[in-house]
Amino acid sequence: LSVVVLFTALLFCKIFHWLCDARVEHIEQSQETSRFAHARVVLLMVVLFSIDCALAYISAHVVSKNGASVQLLFGFEYTLLCIMIVTTFVRYTLSLVDTHFVQGRWYNKSLYELYLKLIMDVVKLVVYFVFFSIVFTYYGIPIHLLRQLYLSFKNVNERLRHFLLFRRVTANLNERFANATEEELEATDKVCIICREEMTAGVGAGAPKRLMPCGHIFHFYCLRNWFERQLKCPTCRADIVPSGAATRQNA
Repeated sequence: LSVVVLFTALLFCKIFHWLCDARVEHIEQSQETSRFAHARVVLLMVVLFSIDCALAYISAHVVSKNGASVQLLFGFEYTLLCIMIVTTFVRYTLSLVDTHFVQGRWYNKSLYELYLKLIMDVVKLVVYFVFFSIVFTYYGIPIHLLRQLYLSFKNVNERLRHFLLFRRVTANLNERFANATEEELEATDKVCIICREEMTAGVGAGAPKRLMPCGHIFHFYCLRNWFERQLKCPTCRADIVPSGAATRQNA
């Protein structure tokens, strides 16, 4: 009976975490959100984080006192929920700063989100590995955890690979892609398809850039933010590779 109650409590906690994450995503996409709505979502995150920490601590205390048991699984699950709610809170904070302090002109926001995803994926991998090691020590090889451990490692590897490629592509972004001229902009509708705002020819770091070899034109900061998500042209989906990689491919 106690195990059923614990599983039910865990399920309810997960549901509220999913709802909180969905609510934060809704706030990120909303133009206006009342202070009451902000207060409610912050209070919910604080309550969920407190519950996660308390239940994870209780599970760890029971395991340390009575030895390995089903409480080990619950401690692991509540630790993952702690990571999830911390990620949600940091996303909410970044969105709040972008919306209310810089009026949507925080060009480095997506870069911080990229750092956040990479760090949290690494933390999750560490938690999975620790849990796998503990279960292996007491019960032998946990076959049911091998897939989750592999997927977590694969996710970190892909995220890290994308991050390194992104750093290489954007290290000389302003020099690698030429500024779009007025004549080139006249040949288009002058609208950046990423932000849907008009583009004007100019010089400097913020000038619209022309991708090569496809020739599509975008705002500089929009293009950099797009590369933080995927290294493809937003229009034709052509791959954008670092200069060194492109040189090796041509060779």
